[in-house]
Amino acid sequence: MPRGSGSIAIQDYRDHPLLGDPITDDPLRSGPIFEASWTHAMHCLYYSVDSYHQLIVNGRSENDDPYHAAHCFEYLRTSILCNLDMTLEGSMSKLSEKDRGQPHVCRNRQEAIEWIEARRVDDLQDVVGPTAAVVDEKRI
Repeated sequence: MPRGSGSIAIQDYRDHPLLGDPITDDPLRSGPIFEASWTHAMHCLYYSVDSYHQLIVNGRSENDDPYHAAHCFEYLRTSILCNLDMTLEGSMSKLSEKDRGQPHVCRNRQEAIEWIEARRVDDLQDVVGPTAAVVDEKRI
């Protein structure tokens, strides 16, 4: 994850009507912020995996949040449908070819991270959110 975890400040957001309204109720950050879609999708992926793991290991809990889980599944579904990766997969996409995999043409991740970090609102670097574990004084 980029520093700032994908949360960015766009001070002149009113000049960009397609942005819509900023997030104003973030539990960790203040001020009008926006979030890069791919970092939100990564949060949802990790949240879903962690929630499933917690359910398997610990069973149901009062901390379960089915609304957040439903939001994340819908977000990931929308992300997949909006990106429509048209890589044609053949034999290299089979599980037995796990060490090779099918090549994909992707955006330059480093350029995306640099763009986000130049506009970040803070240096927090987490993928799950405010309940992320703390290891060596850093959120993971």
